[in-house]
Amino acid sequence: MEFFRKGIMVRFLFYSLAIGFIFSSCVSPPSWKGSPYLYKGTEPNHLGSLDLDKLPFMSDDTVSLDNNVLVKIYQGKMLPVYAGQYVFLTDSGKIQGSGELIPQSSGTLVSKDGTYRFQNHTYRGKLKVVKTNKTNLYISMVSMEDYLTSVVSHEMTPSWPMEALKAQVVVARTYYLKNKLRNSSYQIDSTTNAQVYKGIRENDSVVRSAVRATNAEIITYEGKPASVFFSACSGGMTASSGETWGNDLPYLPNIRHPYCDEVPQNRWQITVSRNEMNKIFHGSVDGISVVSRSPSNRVEKINVKTAKGDMVMTGNAFRTKMGAVRLKSTMFAVKTEKDNYLIAGQGYGHGVGMCQHSARVMAEKHNKNYREIIAHFFPGIQIHRIKQSSNELAMN
Repeated sequence: MEFFRKGIMVRFLFYSLAIGFIFSSCVSPPSWKGSPYLYKGTEPNHLGSLDLDKLPFMSDDTVSLDNNVLVKIYQGKMLPVYAGQYVFLTDSGKIQGSGELIPQSSGTLVSKDGTYRFQNHTYRGKLKVVKTNKTNLYISMVSMEDYLTSVVSHEMTPSWPMEALKAQVVVARTYYLKNKLRNSSYQIDSTTNAQVYKGIRENDSVVRSAVRATNAEIITYEGKPASVFFSACSGGMTASSGETWGNDLPYLPNIRHPYCDEVPQNRWQITVSRNEMNKIFHGSVDGISVVSRSPSNRVEKINVKTAKGDMVMTGNAFRTKMGAVRLKSTMFAVKTEKDNYLIAGQGYGHGVGMCQHSARVMAEKHNKNYREIIAHFFPGIQIHRIKQSSNELAMN
């Protein structure tokens, strides 16, 4: 009888937790009840698929990782750069000095202490300046370790758990390898067009440790570097590559997960006045309605009803018009209230690939290691070590 009573209590607890999860997963902002974000599809199981004991080297010897990276940090008019003692090497000779330098020609800045300051950011390595008739390029010439330390320090927070940082390092290293430019003055951009790189960030020693702990590790699929992506918060359901960019990749599917429910930044709401909406769409807006949603419940098509007629656009186009920072994702719904439009949503970013805030929660609260985090968001992948090339930074 005692065993029977315990069995009933266990089942009751299980069903209570299950019901609680269902309702908590679709909780809307307090000021607006009735969120539409409860996923109605099947929940895939994408955990595992990694050998946690060994990481083989890639069998493809033609793929190697650069020891050094050329990152475009600025393009435009000539701007000053600051350093301690430096040498600026040009085709016609060298200029020695300290403090401010406004380059008058193409060349490479080499500082004595290995750092320089440009546009309120301090960088390690050297600075290459490419001057042309139309524009000027400022290119950071930096070691791979310093590049990844900067990227992860700015794409995540250095105080986050080590396993989350390591997961971001492996994703960032893979992203660089897959997306670096060839036959160009630089290899990768420093903005959100690629990965954010802003030089040195304070208290980045833990991130540097994460870089070294995962040295030369990349994400592969069927023996080749994978096309990996990440966003700040996926809203509890990642977007597939197919629904977002039209290119279905088996390791970038829709993945439902509970970790965003533990992220305060997951749910958001904004209020836009009718007058402001009219200005955004250059006319009288009489209503906004969602036409269709993607498999991850993001807005696929949306209709803006105006005095001149209906404007049907993609959710991404609507987000761009509203401002991608303000309208944090396309997982949203719109409600008209008096003279305002209320937009409530979940997540932040495109939602494809690794959810950064969920990675933090998985490491911090669920004791997941970086390989388990990567396996969850990129099902079917492997992690390989890759050989590193011996390229050195050119002096000019």
